Amino acid sequence: MKKNSLYIDLLSQCISGNLNDSIIGIKQRLFQTLEGNDNFPGIISIEEVEKAISDAEEKYSSQLQGKDIFEVLGPDMCTLKKLWVVVHNNHHSVTPHTLCTPIRINNLRECAESVLETNIPGDFLETGTWKGGLSVFMRGILAAFSDTSRNVWVADSFEGLPEIDPNSELKDLIFSFILKKLAHNLSINFDYVKNLFHRYHLLDGQVKFIQGWFHESLPKSSITCLSLIRLDGDYYESTAPVLEFAYPKLSQGGYIIIDDYGLFIGCRRAVDEYRLKYNINTEMHWVDEYTVYWQKE
Repeated sequence: MKKNSLYIDLLSQCISGNLNDSIIGIKQRLFQTLEGNDNFPGIISIEEVEKAISDAEEKYSSQLQGKDIFEVLGPDMCTLKKLWVVVHNNHHSVTPHTLCTPIRINNLRECAESVLETNIPGDFLETGTWKGGLSVFMRGILAAFSDTSRNVWVADSFEGLPEIDPNSELKDLIFSFILKKLAHNLSINFDYVKNLFHRYHLLDGQVKFIQGWFHESLPKSSITCLSLIRLDGDYYESTAPVLEFAYPKLSQGGYIIIDDYGLFIGCRRAVDEYRLKYNINTEMHWVDEYTVYWQKE
């Protein structure tokens, strides 16, 4: 099957902002904070993060029982600086159309190209699309392969993250609380995402939008067969229902990518429970320290 590799390369650079010098500058300054530079650039100040932590300590004081909040959050967020970088990275101005790193974008590309080259049947699905960059990328890959038979399903609440279960683990509750205090721009409206497809000249009948909370919206969709699932729901509440609905529709040889498996905000627990429940022993492969994927046997 012929493909336009140069187009895919260029599209990858566009959605990640690597063609935009100002965005690259922001990223470089951001990563410098992990190397000991105490000049925190940007949009969310260090004082705002400190205030959010203080509010979290007050709210969950009885459960913390005198423990340091970073001790509870664990190694992924073991310092104020690390926590600031993670929250800051969720802001609009840090990345234009996706929060994903090049290695995650390349992983999505490899999985998509694999199912197209081996003719694994089924559509593409992304649950949790934010600005829509990776969904645009998936539609662009279909265009590069001249594939007119598959759809790209774009599922999101377009209202941000759902409410977290109050019975979740303490570290999940704390991080969710801090994220809601600071990362106000996780909520992207439907018109923005639709217009992004239009800007890339990829808005057509092969793009299908699913709007609403996943446990309600996905069962109402007309999805019947999938070859690629990219699940970016962050929380347990927005991961478990996607697995229950979508994984049985994934063709043998298809791929599932779990964006937030390495974080502690409930996603990992939902995935582990589902795999145990249905005796899925297929090896998971790490893309980076947060993202995993596997190919359905």
